[in-house]
Amino acid sequence: MTAVGTRVRQLRTQQKLSMEVLARRAETSVATISRLERANAYPKVETLIRIATELDTSVSALLEGEGS
Repeated sequence: MTAVGTRVRQLRTQQKLSMEVLARRAETSVATISRLERANAYPKVETLIRIATELDTSVSALLEGEGS
């Protein structure tokens, strides 16, 4: 798992969000969230921004691990 995937999973589970809920809120698919967390693919920048917003963090924090 990459640092981005690790951070997404960490924040998602801390907030008690399922992949389904995060995907719906970020207007993406469960498969996209799953692939990101497993480092099998990276989403488009727009999708990463929506994921970060829904996790109440910044894209920078996801990419660089700030605040971890």
